[in-house]
Amino acid sequence: MKNIIKYVVECDSMYGMVCVICTFVCFYISIRFVVPYLYKCLCKICNTIITYKDIRTKAEVGNVSIEANLHR
Repeated sequence: MKNIIKYVVECDSMYGMVCVICTFVCFYISIRFVVPYLYKCLCKICNTIITYKDIRTKAEVGNVSIEANLHR
């Protein structure tokens, strides 16, 4: 990137400068809007995998019995 900016400044090219500015704008937009959206989608997917409604378990060994209810 440093070489591209150096080349544009040395050549005094308006087209090159517009390309560099567009690249910076696209980079900013991707960081500002796309990355948080992807983060939200990833969290939503992970939460749907982990989410459970009601789970009832019961274990009996001899005279001992254990029951557990999980709610979320």
